[in-house]
Amino acid sequence: VQGHFQGVNDKPEIWGLSTHPTKQMFASSGADKTVRVWENGKQVAVSAQFTHDITAIDWSSDGKFIAMGDRNGTCRILDAATLEALGNCNGKTHSKKRGGAWIEDIKFSPDSSMVAWGTHYGSSYVEFAKVSSQGKPTLVCSHTSGISSSLIHLDWSLDGRNMVINS
Repeated sequence: VQGHFQGVNDKPEIWGLSTHPTKQMFASSGADKTVRVWENGKQVAVSAQFTHDITAIDWSSDGKFIAMGDRNGTCRILDAATLEALGNCNGKTHSKKRGGAWIEDIKFSPDSSMVAWGTHYGSSYVEFAKVSSQGKPTLVCSHTSGISSSLIHLDWSLDGRNMVINS
């Protein structure tokens, strides 16, 4: 937790947290624009600093990738071992017309072949991208969720065919 507060005076916030699918590890993200990996209560890795606050993260079910969403509406896939960005995906959440929409939650599908994210904005979007075996995301669709306020949380069904969202 202390790592995300270094050098951030105006808003020392932790935005995202995700546990490793099989190991006693977790990843965190925050206003310092980094992703950090922790094991046994100690920080073991930190990413390079990105351009915007990282507001949401999730670990793939195979442990190979970490998906991250930022305050600018960009989804990125990181190599979980190196924390290097493998690719990014911008949809309607990234649009300048959306002014102020950021990614509130992001989740890999159970088989890690897709990633979905939702926005913190008036009428929120849910967006979906395919993820290649090399971690490259490709936008599939943007969908207005039909909710009248900001999305708070989203998650996949066990079979990956349905999604539940709340606001």
